Amino acid sequence: MINGREYAWEDITVVVEGYTIPLDGVMDIRYGSAREFNELYGRGKDPHKLQPGKKSYKATIKVWQSVVEGLQRSLENRFDDLTDLPPMMISIAYTPEDGGAATVDQLLGVRWSEFEKGMGTDDTHAEIEIPLRLPKIKYNI
Repeated sequence: MINGREYAWEDITVVVEGYTIPLDGVMDIRYGSAREFNELYGRGKDPHKLQPGKKSYKATIKVWQSVVEGLQRSLENRFDDLTDLPPMMISIAYTPEDGGAATVDQLLGVRWSEFEKGMGTDDTHAEIEIPLRLPKIKYNI
């Protein structure tokens, strides 16, 4: 909570490594961590402990088609499409306009795993949801 109010969409800024300005066409970004836990059995039928195992991370970003086209143009024929880009960092900043505490998370080693373009008859603009693959998220840096 910031000065009595929760973070809002207007407080979020998304910056892709290599670009000096935030992505204005971001409509949604979601990311998170998961952890495996293995039951350790001993005497009896119930587990005695949970042993932590592997971690994994996932993320998706939904953007206007113009964002994808702009990123695609920036490839300058060095790559076929966004799935060929080298790993990059995406920073998400939660910065309240009323002076509350800023929080920044970083998605590290991000790869654009797939994307699909298209529109329907009732669409007023094209939205592209892109699943992202990544090996690490740093929270509250």
